[in-house]
Amino acid sequence: MADTMPYTQTESIPSKPKRRHFTAEHKAQIAQEAMVAGASVSRVARNHDVNTNQVFKWIRDFRRGHAGALLPAPKLLPVVLDDIAADTPAESLEAPPPKAQSGTIELHLARGRVCLNGSVDADILRIVLDRLVS
Repeated sequence: MADTMPYTQTESIPSKPKRRHFTAEHKAQIAQEAMVAGASVSRVARNHDVNTNQVFKWIRDFRRGHAGALLPAPKLLPVVLDDIAADTPAESLEAPPPKAQSGTIELHLARGRVCLNGSVDADILRIVLDRLVS
């Protein structure tokens, strides 16, 4: 006896996930939420069901002004200049010599990497950076 029932597939074929689209305002809102001091970008991403790397990209875009939302205008502080008395000696107007600083600066450039430790002579650094950048 032959089976005359039509074949029906019992397993469903997984479909390609639909690509989600977020509005610029929504991206900016998520980026701002992740940029709050003490916020965990990973936790913000999980709360919005997006990949952490995607949130980092939206933060970069937001900081560059490409997220569709306007960046807040920078706040400027008023500056008041006092008249300098004519009898003030010139020595007192000069800036004190810079103190030797300790620390490390690491620069990653297209033509190389520069690591600076301790105090660095500004003129020498300028020459090195000019050669690497140009």
